[in-house]
Amino acid sequence: MKLIKLTFILLCICNFAFANKFTTDDVEPSFKYDGKAFDKSTWAKSESVLKNSADEKITLRTYSSPDKLLNVILTIKEYHKFNVVEWLCEFENVGNTDTKIVSDLKNVDWQWRLANNTKIAFVRGLTGGDIKTQEFKPVFAEIGNHHKKTFELINDRGRSSCKYLPFFSVDYDAFNGFLAGIGWTGNWEVKVNAPTTNKFHLQAGLLKTNFKLYPKEKIRTPAIFIANRINTNIEDAQNLHRKFMLKHHSPHNSKGELIKTPYSYAFHGCLPQWKILKALDLAKANNVPVDLCWIDAGWYGDDVQHPESLLEFDWWSIAGDWRVNRKLFPEGLKKITNKAHSLGMNAMVWFESERVGPKTKLYKSNPENYISEGRVHLINMGDDKLRKQLEDSIIAVMNEENIDYMRNDFNLNPSKVWERMEKPDRVGIPEIKYITGIYKFWDKLRSNNPNAIVDNCASGGRRLDFETANRSIAMWRSDIPCHYGQDWDDANQLATIYLSQWFPLHSTGVMSLHNDVYSHLSGLATGIVFDFNNNHLSGNVLKKHGELLRKLRRISELFYHDIYQLSEAPENFRNWFAYQLNNPEQKCGVIVALRRKYSSEPEQTFYLKKINTNANYEIEDWLGNKKVISGKELRKLEVEISKPRDFKVYFYKEL
Repeated sequence: MKLIKLTFILLCICNFAFANKFTTDDVEPSFKYDGKAFDKSTWAKSESVLKNSADEKITLRTYSSPDKLLNVILTIKEYHKFNVVEWLCEFENVGNTDTKIVSDLKNVDWQWRLANNTKIAFVRGLTGGDIKTQEFKPVFAEIGNHHKKTFELINDRGRSSCKYLPFFSVDYDAFNGFLAGIGWTGNWEVKVNAPTTNKFHLQAGLLKTNFKLYPKEKIRTPAIFIANRINTNIEDAQNLHRKFMLKHHSPHNSKGELIKTPYSYAFHGCLPQWKILKALDLAKANNVPVDLCWIDAGWYGDDVQHPESLLEFDWWSIAGDWRVNRKLFPEGLKKITNKAHSLGMNAMVWFESERVGPKTKLYKSNPENYISEGRVHLINMGDDKLRKQLEDSIIAVMNEENIDYMRNDFNLNPSKVWERMEKPDRVGIPEIKYITGIYKFWDKLRSNNPNAIVDNCASGGRRLDFETANRSIAMWRSDIPCHYGQDWDDANQLATIYLSQWFPLHSTGVMSLHNDVYSHLSGLATGIVFDFNNNHLSGNVLKKHGELLRKLRRISELFYHDIYQLSEAPENFRNWFAYQLNNPEQKCGVIVALRRKYSSEPEQTFYLKKINTNANYEIEDWLGNKKVISGKELRKLEVEISKPRDFKVYFYKEL
């Protein structure tokens, strides 16, 4: 309902508001150097074009400080097809002595006015993945005139999407505005304010900075992109953003092809070898369409027997000891991974690579190598030597055990650890070096196998930004499904519709107390996680799951195209949940409608998008029944679901 009201308000003012679009001339950080505000007129400037094609232009712009010690390096990319300006800001000490102090850094600091005395703008964002019933929930604000003067998003826990997703938009009217993203996996802030009538101001970047650089030291800071929305409605702009993310901020293989989110068959790492092998054979025999064999936590440490559930033993305290537990896997993990490969699957194994548990020999023998905060012992990813040791050890395990993908978990908020490492004249540096170290680590893993990817978990959905999206897929977008025996279908639905608008590649598990078609549709996205249980040792159960997953795959393939929210305010759990996926090239799509358990209305009318009212369409329901209807009838689709917690699915194709 909020989005519908916002759209109505924007339509009312759309004939009046327009602002100059964001250009490369606006790419200019703000900061203080030696207590004085950066003034580009007093800094030497050089600029060169590194690439210039029909689709993309890359410019290198450098500012040199008057004392000739500090260079500010801006790598600016223009993606013409997407109306995007993206840049990375780096600082380099080019002298032989320490620089002066750099403070109050903002990677974007842009002011603009709206035409025709328009006095308000609208800001949209999403909450983060903090295990709540309404994760990835929209955040709206009106700023200017008699409304709020300032809107802020602050992420201060050390994981980029813990409190808020690092994407947002500012809407001037129904057809103009901009979308923006922050490429940083740590702390960040966004501030949009309206200091005076008709004037607006955007600042975004690191949360706090007050540092000098040592001789020859070079650091990177958050990347930023701004996508101008010009004569384009909000839904079309969001879908253009999704295309931008898939092309420029998603993992691609050695052939340049997009690596798609897998359909995963997941096993607790404490299950015995024989059970996993049997389940894989039965899945193949029953034609279950899964791409990935997923071994989760619990496979490592001393050669001791564990319970078969991660809920029943302390897997957390022994993380970091990456020896294969031979009691569970007498022939190593390669027995499992080789089996998966023989069945046409890739193999993925869980690591929490940046942390060692307090019970590990690794920590007890070298505690000085770790940054400790209570029971948490963190590897300093900003230390090149320690990071390379980690890279070598993880890659050695992956090579020895024939592992394709690394599932990278990170179950802590590191802000306090970084703060303890800071010196008064190096505020922000521990975080900067740590986050940069993560990127180097993940890049090293991918260079070791360009066709492999990282599963970006971080307690489920807490490191979702466009830098991690370059290198990974969020196969476990939320830890909500870890709460066994509870009904999280409504919460899963929110992530499906809202997260997908900003962050297209993700999946989740379906492990609610229902575990039926409704639950699978609630959590479905570009992929899904099919979690093992002992019932799968029955071929009949797997056969039914195989049939279900094949139907779901038809929907998942359409998630790579355009998405439209059909139902009002899905965060109100009394409303239906419905969306449309549309492939404009193939002129086909799907409508998924779920009547929730608290929804009292048996009928809804949905107004579909991008339907040709002059054509006819073939419609196919969930059971495979087909009929032909007019585009006019499809455009205004009436759906009846007679009982709560039930669904309708309609595939369509223009004839």
